[in-house]
Amino acid sequence: MSVYLVPALDNSQGSVIFGSIAASDYTPDVGDSVTLTFTDTSPDAINNTYQWYTGNNVLISGETTNVYVWTAAATSPPKIKVTSLSGQIKTFTVNVTTNPPAVTPPVNTGLPVITGTPTEGNILSGSDGTWSGSAAVYTYQWLRDGANISGANSNTYTPVSADVGTDISFRVNASNIAGSASATSTSVGPVSPITSIGGGRSYFGWFFGGFGSN
Repeated sequence: MSVYLVPALDNSQGSVIFGSIAASDYTPDVGDSVTLTFTDTSPDAINNTYQWYTGNNVLISGETTNVYVWTAAATSPPKIKVTSLSGQIKTFTVNVTTNPPAVTPPVNTGLPVITGTPTEGNILSGSDGTWSGSAAVYTYQWLRDGANISGANSNTYTPVSADVGTDISFRVNASNIAGSASATSTSVGPVSPITSIGGGRSYFGWFFGGFGSN
């Protein structure tokens, strides 16, 4: 990329030190390498010394030449302090605007997984699965034989009598400002009914009413 000289922001008017900083990229993305070059046009430039500082005035150890390679971040770019032989100091900065990280849509790289035994009354849990792309918000839907189960929108589900004999699956939708995508688990089932020691359908009936209650 071409390098363009731009006027530096001069915080010490009247100094005998003159110069400007050029950046190899004035609109970098976060993480890009940007070469900052100070051109010294002072009458006694050969005797000037340099020290680079972060945008918030922290000395950058070892950076004492007129060139500094900065890894672009969402902070102010580095600045250079120039000291003349007579002890005068002048600070130069450069206007660089760093682009925020690009947001990429979610892409599923590993399906959600259901854990738990598919039995009426037994809690099933669904994982988010694995996703690439930028951070996303997840929403959930449980399905009975491929059809949405009304109100079953958390990452856990307890099968009811209507689920007996059907297969249960779990769908995750991931979304961010760049897009959205869905992924559905492998189904589990068929869901078995509750059985009791007495052979009836509900162990609650056995507990409260004796063996074989239904």
